[in-house]
Order: sequence, then structure tokens, then C-alpha cells
Amino acid sequence: MIIVKLTPEEVAQARSVGQQRNAAKRGLRGNRFCRRYDDEQVHIIGVLGEMAVAKRFGLVPGFHALPGGDGGYDLVINNKTLEVKTRNGPNADLLVYADMADFTADRCVLCWRFTDDMIGIVGHIDRTAFLEKAQLVRGANRKQRLCVRWQDLARTLARLTPDERASKYENPLL
Repeated sequence: MIIVKLTPEEVAQARSVGQQRNAAKRGLRGNRFCRRYDDEQVHIIGVLGEMAVAKRFGLVPGFHALPGGDGGYDLVINNKTLEVKTRNGPNADLLVYADMADFTADRCVLCWRFTDDMIGIVGHIDRTAFLEKAQLVRGANRKQRLCVRWQDLARTLARLTPDERASKYENPLL
């Protein structure tokens, strides 16, 4: 696992973007798997993970909140689209909607939030492998999700780019 330490400024930016995303989606029905966190907290936790992955690859994220979401991916690295999913705390598995509507990217990256300024990048998986390994689970809110255990994710990010640094950041929909 790669641990990324965010600066106080990056955490503040993530909070601001998470709040903007939440405000933009206010009135839309939430799809939280767990009721432990409210919608705004879920958006902030998600942005913290996106920022950690972007920082790990040397990107300067230009985060923007749009009412319709992010267009199906969070980052582009070497022409591969990435969807970042962030769970709160260790040992949490990768979850996506049962219809895979939130995993249209080439790869999905799982992050764990230990604290607001300490994010672990756990691993990644492509859509084909996800579908092969996924199991249907039901959350506390009785909603179903597809789940891949965190232990089944690829651990190295080197497959995403040869020198483990991104050459560009391009997501006008974020």
C-alpha cells in the first residue's frame, strides 16, 4: 500500500470541493452504502482519495464540482481513465453499484482514508477482472453493491504508467 500525506491546504481544498459537490447534488437521492456518514462527508472522503491518487502521480488537480457528477472517471493517466473509490478506514473492500454505473472507467483504484491528511492507495483493478471477481453484497441500507475484496486488487501502480508518474491530468468534467 502507498500512503499519501496531504497538506493542510490540500485537505482544505478537498473539503471545499466535497461541499461544492454535495451542494450541487442536493435534492438528488443519495446512494450511500453505509449510513455512518452523511452525503457531504461521503463527498469529502471521495475527494480526499482523488487528491491522494493525483498527488501520487505528480498531478496538480483542478477540481471542479458539477451537478451531473464526474462523467464516469476521476483522472486520466497515460490515456487510461481511473475511477477512485475511497472507503473510510482499513480493510474495507471495493464497492460499486450493482449495475456498474459508477465504474465506466478503464480501472478503479481503491483508497482508504485513515485521517483527512493520510490516505492509503490500496490497489486497482480493471473492469474485466472486477466482473470476474465481484460478489453481490447488501449494505446496512439494504442496497446491493458489487464487491471485490481488497486483497484481490493489483498492488502495484506501475502498470498504469512505466515511471509511476503521470504525464498529464485531463478531466474537464471533474
